[in-house]
Order: sequence, then C-alpha cells, then structure tokens
Amino acid sequence: MTGATGFLGGHLCALLLRSEQVCCVVRGRTDQGADERLRAHLTRLGGPFDQERLTVVRGDLSRPRMGLSAAVHTRLAERVETVYHCAATVNLAAPRESLLPGNVTATREVVRFARHRRVKALHHVSSVAVFAAARELGCAEVDETTEPVLAMSGRFGYSQTKFLGEEQVRLAAAEGLPVTVYRPGAILGHSRDWEFSDTDLWTRLVRAAVEVGAAPDSPATMPGAPVDHTAAMIVHLSRLPGVAGRVFHPNLLEPIPVGFVFDQVRAAGYDLPAVDPVTWKQELLRHAHLPAAGLVLACWAGIAYMVVPEPRYLPPHSRARLTTSAAPLPEPVLDRAYFTRMLEGVAARGFIPKV
Repeated sequence: MTGATGFLGGHLCALLLRSEQVCCVVRGRTDQGADERLRAHLTRLGGPFDQERLTVVRGDLSRPRMGLSAAVHTRLAERVETVYHCAATVNLAAPRESLLPGNVTATREVVRFARHRRVKALHHVSSVAVFAAARELGCAEVDETTEPVLAMSGRFGYSQTKFLGEEQVRLAAAEGLPVTVYRPGAILGHSRDWEFSDTDLWTRLVRAAVEVGAAPDSPATMPGAPVDHTAAMIVHLSRLPGVAGRVFHPNLLEPIPVGFVFDQVRAAGYDLPAVDPVTWKQELLRHAHLPAAGLVLACWAGIAYMVVPEPRYLPPHSRARLTTSAAPLPEPVLDRAYFTRMLEGVAARGFIPKV
C-alpha cells in the first residue's frame, strides 16, 4: 500500500490490517523513522492494531523502483498479491509541474511494480477533481461511466495531474493489468469520532468564512463522504469479484450542497451572513493577512469550483449510483450533531473561536 500516512490512506490501511498482511511504502530519513511515523499515525486514527500484520519499507514513489533497492523491490514484487495506491501530493496552490513527481511519476512506478515478477491487482485512488470543469465542456452530470479528458480537469495542477495519473493506469489496463479506479470527492471528518484533516478543503473553507465573518452563497454541490465511509467503500469494493476494469465513486449517493454546509455552521452558532461569491472573494482579499483567508486565496484555482465566482466554475453534478449499488453500506447521516461536533474539533485546535 502507498499513502498510508495520509488521512484517507491511514483509515484505509487500518481497515485492511484487520484481516490482511499489509506492506506500506513510506517516506522517511531512516527506516526506523518511517516505521515509527506510520505506526503512530495508525494508532492515532484507529487505536490499537495487530502490529505483526504491518511491514513498513522506506521508499520514495517518485524515484525508480519506488526508491527501493533492486533486491527489496523484487522480493516484494514476488510476494505481494494486491496493490492499493492511495499516495498523492495534494496541493491546490502548486503548479502542475511541481505535482508531476508525486501524482504521475509515482503512479507510473506503482504500475511498474504491479507488473514486475507477477501480475498484481491494482486499486488506484484518483479523485473526482478530474471532472472539475466538465460542465464547461457541456457535461452537466458525471458518474462512474463518464470518460474524463484533460480539459475536464480545469485550471489547476492538482486535478490535471490526477487525470494524468489515471491515464497511466488506463494504459496499463489496456495492456492487461487488472486495474480498478476509485474517485473519492471531499474527504470529511470521521462519522463517529469526528477526527478530521487540518488540510481538507471543507475545513479551510469554513475557517476562512469564520475569519472574514461571511460565507459564499454558492450554488455548487460537492461529492464526498466521511473518511471512514469512503475507506469502508473502497475496501468492500476491492474485495468483490470482477471489479478489474471498473471505476467507482466512493462517495455518498448524492453530492453535498456547499450552502448546506454553511447552514450547519450557522446552526452551530456562528454568525455568517451569505454574500455572493464575488463579494466573498473581495472579503478574502481584505483579510488576506489572516491565515485561513490567505490560504484559501493561495488555493483559489481549486477553491473557485466550490465557491463559483463565475458560471464557468460551476462543477458538474456528480453521481455515485453504480458505486452505492455495488457497495450498499449504510450511509452516515450528516446532520446538525455531526457538524456541531466537527466544529467543536476545529475550535479545539484553535482554528476558529468557540461558541
């Protein structure tokens, strides 16, 4: 597995460790440092786990052989049966060129590993961001059967490199590698313990709104799900027979209206008058010296598809019907209690004031 030190990847790894022997490729200055970092991360996310099931090897996915020695690379290639590629460089402010190593070169190396010595099933975690600008091309709704093209990925490097990463696995699939692609949307906080990622888009957007004292009146809807639900769907789907060659959107059945999220923030006690998206960006510029507002402005190329300052930024309606029918897991309820606890967690970390 790759990407286990991330938020989604950590939850995915924790689920797999309940029944599987898992080997994770992790960056680090030393072997011990990489091992300790991942084990601490998994313990933080899910509590105790069977330490004997986990093997950690230090590597760098953007380097030849994933940064492994030839001997280690070959030994793993002979033993591993299934590959989960969840690693990615997620940075909405970065240009395409700086994201190519983490999102495209790394995927190419993972594909090479999946082919080496023995053919392995590859489960590739992409993103619905590959469809960010699909509406501009006349595609108002997307689902698992929609074929992405580069122009659909919009004007920011992250979505473009996720498309190019998908292209690597599509080429491999055409040549016979058993590949399954997963396109999660927004990764929300855990549905039961409310653990969240400091770097997710929703948290940044809410923090910025609270900082400037207003929320954008956005017409956008965003596909997504709590992190535990997304991870559970991926594990469930990956174990079904006949999934090679398929694409899944491990999100809630219906996308989440951006306006609904801000309604829940208001219901929790935050005074956030709704303003039009253009005015909201002006407020961000006035408050650009503040941390969250400045960060959202730096990531504006991607955030614009959530805020919609111009009609061209309205994202398509993203469906997950085929995925939810294949993985009919109970959907967590995103109600007032869920968002209240989430906001309490954000406030506890000092990102927004308590109410």
